[in-house]
Amino acid sequence: MREGGCELLYLPRHSPDMNQIEQQWYGIKQRVRKSEGTEESLQERVDEAIRQVC
Repeated sequence: MREGGCELLYLPRHSPDMNQIEQQWYGIKQRVRKSEGTEESLQERVDEAIRQVC
């Protein structure tokens, strides 16, 4: 990795606030929780939340 110019960084344990994917999942979960709907529309809500984050 170093030969390719990449630097490996280690994050502190139990620090989801420093991990971008954890922040994205948090945003998706918040959008799904705030939305109203039935269980049948859950997939639609998840898909929409992912589109809003990405």
